[in-house]
This record gives sequence, C-alpha cells and structure tokens, in this order.
Amino acid sequence: MMADYMQRADSVLIGQIVAVRGDPSVLGQQEIATLLIKERLRGRSVGLVEFTVPLQRHVGRVQPSLIEGYEMLIFLDKSGQLLDGEGLFFLEGGFAWRNRTDRVFLRPSIDRIWDDSIDPTEDYVTFPLAILRSQVTEGSRRRWWAASR
Repeated sequence: MMADYMQRADSVLIGQIVAVRGDPSVLGQQEIATLLIKERLRGRSVGLVEFTVPLQRHVGRVQPSLIEGYEMLIFLDKSGQLLDGEGLFFLEGGFAWRNRTDRVFLRPSIDRIWDDSIDPTEDYVTFPLAILRSQVTEGSRRRWWAASR
C-alpha cells in the first residue's frame, strides 16, 4: 500500500491537522481538513494545505479519521486531493499508523498500552517513517539521475 501511494502521490506531507469542517458544496459527503505542514517529503506545498476527505464508507475499508491536533502523513494527488480518498496515516513513535477496523482508535497509544505480547499489526497498518524517508530520498536521486542523462 505504502509503495503504491509513494509511486502515485504528487505530494507527500507531514503535518498537524489544525482544522476540520464539513464541505458545504457536498454537505454530508466529505470534510475539508487544514494541515499545517511540518515536513515536505515530496511536492511544492508549504505552510497550510487544505484537502478533502470523503465520508462515504467503502466495503472492507476503514475510513481515515481527521482529528484536530494529530500529526499526520498525507498523500495528495496532482489536484491536491487525498490520494484514493484514504491516503492518510497517523504518526506516532516513528511509525505511520492506520487502524484496520473501526473497533480500534486511530491513535494506537490511546487504544491500548502496548506490551511485548501484543502484535500491533493485527489491528493496524504500520510503516516505519525512516523507510518512507529513505524511499523518498532514493526516488529523488533516481529521478535526478534519469533527468541528467
């Protein structure tokens, strides 16, 4: 999933959700979130960026949560929309997280106290942020090398 998002995303951003509101143009169908960008892994966005998140549920998928104050990793397409309507991950402890089911919270440390006997991959999609950063760096080098030839 993460490799697919990395390949298709026009912008990959890390930031804090500072506002969430309903979209009056399609009332009840999507929300608009404002992200204060802390780190730009790919793309040209700086400062604040707004993006929409659809509210409709897909069968077999968990709808990403938008919670003010949370630090998030987002993947945007060329039009500035959330990739596939779900390219959104919570950041905590050096990992990108997304809950696999609605029965667990988006933020893993609030859902439970982790110990050695609990496997977080059962309830969450997890991805080390260090690997993501290295993929972005390596991908940039490959694009630069190909363009310079």
